[in-house]
Amino acid sequence: MRIIAGKFRSRLIEMVPLESTKETSDKVRGAVFNSLGLRVQDANVLDLFAGSGSYGLEAISRGASYALFNDIKLGAYQIISKNVSLLKVNDVTKILN
Repeated sequence: MRIIAGKFRSRLIEMVPLESTKETSDKVRGAVFNSLGLRVQDANVLDLFAGSGSYGLEAISRGASYALFNDIKLGAYQIISKNVSLLKVNDVTKILN
């Protein structure tokens, strides 16, 4: 999976290797963010049932000021932590389990 646009454009992030977690395709995520437009700029974002954290990380990439991730699955929590560290956005994110 990859970040679609913004400062992390084309950066790859890890997906959650669980069958119970379904990732949103790049195409659908792109459509959601294109419909939001500039409203993402400086926003505080909640990525609930976060999975890999792709929505929150996409928002940060597009200019959101903060993202809060939440997922009940430990595997998802660990992948989000990896992805946040990979993109070096620990200071503007929080991850809950």
